[in-house]
Amino acid sequence: MDWLAELRGAMPDLALRVTAGASARLNRDLAEGFLDMAIIYDPIFHRDIRAEPLYSDELVLVTGGEPDNWRKDFVRIEWGQALGLEIASRIDLAPETGLSLDLGMRSADWLASQRMSGYLPLRAAKPYIASGALALVDDAPRFDFPAYVCWRRSYDGETCEEILKIIRGSFEDTLANG
Repeated sequence: MDWLAELRGAMPDLALRVTAGASARLNRDLAEGFLDMAIIYDPIFHRDIRAEPLYSDELVLVTGGEPDNWRKDFVRIEWGQALGLEIASRIDLAPETGLSLDLGMRSADWLASQRMSGYLPLRAAKPYIASGALALVDDAPRFDFPAYVCWRRSYDGETCEEILKIIRGSFEDTLANG
């Protein structure tokens, strides 16, 4: 959230409404004009929306329980339909069994507290892994999972470029510092 503090300091007259949500909702709100800009893992590319890669990440399988028993505790976390199908195929799980969550990054807390397993972006999982609340599952497939900054083309202009500069700079600093 460092980017938000920096943005407010650099542009104090800018009206901001910051929200978190699943990619599907953020994509819809962006396309319908309820949002001007969004940082999304699974963007829907649209002629009225510009999208640029912000940073690279990967989905990793983590568990709050026993790594050897991750299958019995597996929870599907919604990261996009195509990726969900690829994960199910690569780890050989039936498409419609078990529990499915659409909680985004809040899923990490749930996996840790309930001692369950699921795929999370490595950036989000690192603090949980470092604290011992979650563990990586060895030999599990990993999946490329880039994040994008997306904005309405009608919002292009000086303000947009200044916002993008701050967001990119903040994420570059965060990534460089681990």
